[in-house]
Amino acid sequence: ASPTRSSYARTIDMYGGTLVLRKDANTDFYNHLHLYASATVTVDRVTAGAGPSHQLSRLDMGANFTIAVVTGANVTSGTATLTFDDFPQLGATDGTTSTFNIGDGVNVSLNGNLTGTQAKCSLVKTGAGRLTLIGNNNYWDPTAGVVTINGGTLDLKNVNALGDDAPRINLSMGGSGTLRYEIALADQPDTTITGAGA
Repeated sequence: ASPTRSSYARTIDMYGGTLVLRKDANTDFYNHLHLYASATVTVDRVTAGAGPSHQLSRLDMGANFTIAVVTGANVTSGTATLTFDDFPQLGATDGTTSTFNIGDGVNVSLNGNLTGTQAKCSLVKTGAGRLTLIGNNNYWDPTAGVVTINGGTLDLKNVNALGDDAPRINLSMGGSGTLRYEIALADQPDTTITGAGA
């Protein structure tokens, strides 16, 4: 049998600082990314031009960290995209927060499912860019079902993007936050939307 993507992906451990992904062509780097502290990823090109679409494998974030994703100096037009294509691991313990600070002109896509102990956190979206949730998500901790949009856009691409059977999802909208979805979301009788942007 052919090896799976995860079986041969190498892990980049970040304890802060900046990781620069610099290729002119759209590139799958195959690496897992593990954050042991808040850190920045720069999506860039070698020569000036339109924003590329780069891809990593799994994103693993510890408790209460922020991942900032910005464009590099050689991205002069269009949107730069960073896709995490494997199951994300966000928040190691109950009651923690994972923050995505996404810069203007950037789209970050989480393609894998947030489920079980991989989602023991609250999710916060900041920055002017876009965070796209594509996975069939299920939030494990009933006290952690909080999604806050303090800036930019949260784009939902799966009927269960906010969870398929979570007992409580609180979606808090900041004054400049935007919620975008083109599909009918799963029935969540205990979902509430609050805040200035609601």
